Amino acid sequence: MTLLKKFLNLIKYLFYFFFSKIIFFSINFFKLKKINLLYCDRAGYADFIFFCIEMRLRANKTNKLFCFSIKQYEVAKFFIKKEFIEKSFFLIPKFANNLQYIYSKFLNKNKNFKPAKLTRSPPNNPELSIPISEWWNGDTETIKFIDKQLEKSDISKNLIKICQNNTLCLFIKNFSNIEKNHLNFQVRQTRDLNKIYKLINHLSSKSLNLVILGLQSDNFIKTLPNDLLKKNKNVYLFKDLTDNNSIADQAYLAKNSLGFIGNMSGPTSLFGILNKDGIILDAVWFYSDNLFKNFLFMYKKIYNKHSKILKNFIWQEYYDPDIFEIVENTYDEIVSNVDKKILSNLK
Repeated sequence: MTLLKKFLNLIKYLFYFFFSKIIFFSINFFKLKKINLLYCDRAGYADFIFFCIEMRLRANKTNKLFCFSIKQYEVAKFFIKKEFIEKSFFLIPKFANNLQYIYSKFLNKNKNFKPAKLTRSPPNNPELSIPISEWWNGDTETIKFIDKQLEKSDISKNLIKICQNNTLCLFIKNFSNIEKNHLNFQVRQTRDLNKIYKLINHLSSKSLNLVILGLQSDNFIKTLPNDLLKKNKNVYLFKDLTDNNSIADQAYLAKNSLGFIGNMSGPTSLFGILNKDGIILDAVWFYSDNLFKNFLFMYKKIYNKHSKILKNFIWQEYYDPDIFEIVENTYDEIVSNVDKKILSNLK
């Protein structure tokens, strides 16, 4: 490790260490005020969305949702009344989006950090308890609530204009920029981007608008060929359509879209909550996949070079790179499913 990298890692450690102390100080402060704080046990953006949806019916004057980052606070305000939200004295800024780091390094190791661990039961097995982040479908009451919140929200004008026509959304995770992008790293990503570029060209030939989700910091957005956007006038980047990347804009797009194509990730959450059709590309098998009502999981495979056996890639299972290799979905497989599940509904 170079001296510069060591220095940057130290700065990162000290940065999150400072905020962890502020978080614990805030928790103890509200405890003295006899306020019960409700905070999430997981670090992901989608995890917090699910948490807010569940907690909006539980939060009140004495049981308040606790936020310790600006992103969390912005999401919480969409779902929960401000008077039922408390904030850490200093919120983690938006540019510091690695909440997983502060959870694993500091928060989860402290006995005073007592997050709410919420579960739900599938309709076909009421005795089974599944963490709320591992399976979700929309219900009528939640969808009506989101509709009501959107009516009160300021939606970006460019987004409203695009959604007046048939609109489909795409999100791709890719980490080809990471040096150690090995077999077991970020397993829900798509590694072959050429098939995605072909898919974008295919979709752009249809009577719809295609909105590509993601931030400028996402590798897929950074490496997207410029000519794809120049020659395909109905292909847009969400970051160019939204004024502030608000949760309201994200929910509005999901609500008014035909559905979602892409990798399982944070952006997938609102499409599932709103019961939109989704095709999950290069998916890894997970025990709760069959509980999703409107999602089609296209599993990537893992090929054993010794036994010549091809199986579904399984979440959190380790594969020896010397023995196994990944076999992703092909372009033809993807297009076939997209045409059948989503484009067949085009008017």
